[in-house]
Amino acid sequence: MSIRSLLRSGAAVQRSANVVIALRRDGAGAVTGLDGRGGGNGHGIGLCQFGARGMAERGFDYRTILAHYYQGVDLQTG
Repeated sequence: MSIRSLLRSGAAVQRSANVVIALRRDGAGAVTGLDGRGGGNGHGIGLCQFGARGMAERGFDYRTILAHYYQGVDLQTG
């Protein structure tokens, strides 16, 4: 299982790949816990699937969502 798959499962989802995980050890070197922290907003290029879904759930239409992620682009039908 990849780290991304592991962090995307369950109720608490880590949405960014920017995560640091460290083992906590006692004086004898035995592992006593796990510390993790994360952040970021993905790669910062293009449409974020989680962000677009969140916007849609808040009632934004597809044109507004696309305009948010692709500023300066005109939508046209072919």
